[in-house]
Amino acid sequence: MPGTRFIETEKKIRKLMTMTGMPDGRDRVICGLSGGADSVFLLLLLKKLSEENGFELKAVHVHHGIRGEEADRDAAFSEALCMKLGVPFRLYRRPVPEEAAKRRLSLEEAGRNARREIFLAEARKGQEEGRRVSIALAHHEDDLAESVIFRLARGSGLRGLAAMRPSGFLFEEEEDGNEPPIRLIRPLLTVSRAEIEASLHEIGQPYCEDGTNQLDDAARNRIRHVIMPALKSLVNEQAASHIASAALRAAEADDFIRSEGRRRAGAYLQREKPGCIFVKERLLKEEMPVMQAEILRIALKESLKGLKDVGAVHIRDLLQLFSKECGKRIVLPRGTCAVRTGDGIRIGGDDEPDGLPCLCEEAGNLLPGGTKEFGKYRFSAVFEPSVPASFPEKRYTKTIDYDKIKGTLVVRNRRTGDFITVRADGAAKTLSDYFTDEKVPPKERDRIPLIADGSEIVWVVGMRIGYRYRISGDTMKALTIAAEEQDVT
Repeated sequence: MPGTRFIETEKKIRKLMTMTGMPDGRDRVICGLSGGADSVFLLLLLKKLSEENGFELKAVHVHHGIRGEEADRDAAFSEALCMKLGVPFRLYRRPVPEEAAKRRLSLEEAGRNARREIFLAEARKGQEEGRRVSIALAHHEDDLAESVIFRLARGSGLRGLAAMRPSGFLFEEEEDGNEPPIRLIRPLLTVSRAEIEASLHEIGQPYCEDGTNQLDDAARNRIRHVIMPALKSLVNEQAASHIASAALRAAEADDFIRSEGRRRAGAYLQREKPGCIFVKERLLKEEMPVMQAEILRIALKESLKGLKDVGAVHIRDLLQLFSKECGKRIVLPRGTCAVRTGDGIRIGGDDEPDGLPCLCEEAGNLLPGGTKEFGKYRFSAVFEPSVPASFPEKRYTKTIDYDKIKGTLVVRNRRTGDFITVRADGAAKTLSDYFTDEKVPPKERDRIPLIADGSEIVWVVGMRIGYRYRISGDTMKALTIAAEEQDVT
């Protein structure tokens, strides 16, 4: 029988779900079940609520092919638990390491993409069967607090501080409105990891431990195991709860701004044709900055059919474009341009010449020990007085031979005459030929940031480094360059 701890934790979750909309007999709820304490607790609670409210419950477990026997154990445990509870269970196996290598992603990115694809497929299946679908994830109060700290450190606006919402929609910023929305719920955001584990211990319910959660080699785990304990011991033992509560209030404020933005947008946006939005200049005179940004975000979402890859930098560039002379233009995601006109800005349209070097930023030097913001990235360069025994070689972090640099490294977009060495014998390609070989669409090429040494490309960011700058047995000094995507919300 549930004890006091379990009952109190359950009350907090019921209260949140009632506020955000409890599923009923029209709904199918798909629970993401990892086998860990949080997802096990969520499944137990959803099972009880499904019996009370009549919604259909299903569990999905994703085996990422990463942790060997431990991952096999988690999958078997999850399936056995669902069988015991009488909850339909589906196991998906995805070769995440292979997918990461193929798509040039980190394991974290590839795993996240795999889970999103699986949840989307499961949800669409439920919709085809005539159900309203909700995907339930087991993020809790500590996860929310850690995400807030992570986003604050990287740079974030109000939307980013909201971090996770109790209720929202899957791919909310990417959907174009042609598909039915898929609800995303996080019922555990007002309860802590300690409350969840104590509740499970109270009723004798086992769960699985993920050994990787105890490692400090990832930024989020360092926040979990170093920064949060320091905040709790040195500042306030309720630090996580207070940070999570502030995030929920930020979400409420952001919801209000979104609602007001939709209400006011019609006065400033003129839809000239599909994909082409005209923004009236009087927006700047009649609205506060926060509302200006929201209305521009609405314009971008409609013109680009979603906000995928759209960042705060693009809103900033649009605002700056209002101060430019007529005819000036900037590049936006997916090759779309915004053009300054006599009385506003036109986003999208058919008058965008292919290959026009529309730049969002001026080129800037990148010196050892310094940083440079360019587009949606913040670049940093760290000098290594000797070649480290091992160095990061990720998609957005590269280590180069410092002594091979001829001049001063510059962060910029492509220019006529750019080339990159592709073989050890010094063979080179023009950057244009390299992009062609890599099948980079013409309209995307001007958006890709480059680390350049004169006309020679050191690093095509997100892709490859020039062969001449690679670390070799003769390397005496090294420079590690990282491109960190700034929080866009």
